[in-house]
Amino acid sequence: MPRAIERAVSIVPAAAVTFASLVIIAALTASPALAQDPESAAAGQTTPAPPQTPSTNTTSLQELLGRQNLFGDWGGARTKMQNAGTKFDVTFTQFFQWAPQSDTPPVGDVTQHYLYGGKFDVMDTSDLSKIAWKGLSVTGHLEVRYGDVPLLDGGTLIPTNTALLFPEAQDTKARLSALNFTQVLNSHAAVSVGRFNMVDLYDHAYTGGRGEDKFMNLSFVLPTISIRTVPPVAEGVIFSILNGSEVVATAGLIESTDEGFFKNGATVLWNVKLPVHLFSAPGHYSVGGEFSSTVATSLDQTAWLLLPPFNNTAIQEQGAWTLNVTFDQAVAVDPNDSTKNFGVFGVLGVSDANPTPIQPFFVIGVGGHTLLRARPNDTFGVAYAVNGLSSDFVSFVQPLRVRNEQGGELYYNVAVAPWSLVTADLQFVDPYALGSKTRTFFAIRWKLIF
Repeated sequence: MPRAIERAVSIVPAAAVTFASLVIIAALTASPALAQDPESAAAGQTTPAPPQTPSTNTTSLQELLGRQNLFGDWGGARTKMQNAGTKFDVTFTQFFQWAPQSDTPPVGDVTQHYLYGGKFDVMDTSDLSKIAWKGLSVTGHLEVRYGDVPLLDGGTLIPTNTALLFPEAQDTKARLSALNFTQVLNSHAAVSVGRFNMVDLYDHAYTGGRGEDKFMNLSFVLPTISIRTVPPVAEGVIFSILNGSEVVATAGLIESTDEGFFKNGATVLWNVKLPVHLFSAPGHYSVGGEFSSTVATSLDQTAWLLLPPFNNTAIQEQGAWTLNVTFDQAVAVDPNDSTKNFGVFGVLGVSDANPTPIQPFFVIGVGGHTLLRARPNDTFGVAYAVNGLSSDFVSFVQPLRVRNEQGGELYYNVAVAPWSLVTADLQFVDPYALGSKTRTFFAIRWKLIF
């Protein structure tokens, strides 16, 4: 075992792993038989144990594991807020990661090392109809992150942990990443204005999830071809066309970068989504993209990617565009709950190739709920991605020889309780530096919903 791991497993996070394991074991082994008298059970008797007076000072494990939130109804406060039109969520996600560390990224020898980090998310959606006017609501998202993130580890280009990239990829940082107001104009149209968390907005059936609920690699959280045209946080306005409660088309104007209020260009984004029920199974097929007036080069740093320093000079371009085709199609559905299903998904995207460094982009995979009777709330995912490097980017980084970066990810999310989700995540990545060997990343993700 490497010394870095030996030192790491002796620190506080190891206690959290042990506690998580105990919770899992307790959840999977809990049984009504535990209430029987040992001698009666040995004799094959079924006489129940004498009834006991319920205690107001203790909480049974069964009741605790059955809660939707760790702290329940917050003494009735949650119900009162919901009755007033407010949905308030607080989550804490921890990441215990083992990643390859490169001596001289993007090339060089690697050794496995241990990383630990976490993130708090406070999200609020409130209906303001009672205090303002009908159809008005507000959405907010506060993010707090700390700890380590495997950036450039193993010489990879695409980040393998999306959640810990924001608000920033280092140190302990907090940010109000979303604060926007939505006005429902009629039954088929709505408009939102303010600050948007663009990672939150990209949420599809089997992808998205901010790196906290589904896949962790950025390739499977959102299309990487948009890293030059869409920042993680942006001010602007977005119009939506509705079909019932489902958004079927969007068009918006947002900032192209996070440098200041429209300081470096504006981005027009659009998307049209067609809901389809194939053999009574839900699915979505969409086409979308962005047009930006930003001025940049292929080697410019972004909040999405951290490029190693290159001494070369790249050609500056004004304007960038992307186009993507996305689909998700369920192949098996729980007959009692259509929201629980698993299916296939894919993305094919192209870009301007300069200043956008990714061209083309391709993803294919399968994921969703397991539909196992014993584990109805467990989810899984398996996917493969190709992040193509544009010809301009390849020429700008010479004499470094590079190739398209490709890799796969698989995860299994165990719902220990509705409020405790433990995920095992494994990634294999072929880094973009030619000659680099396949890198392996493993992580345990533990999300608590308060």
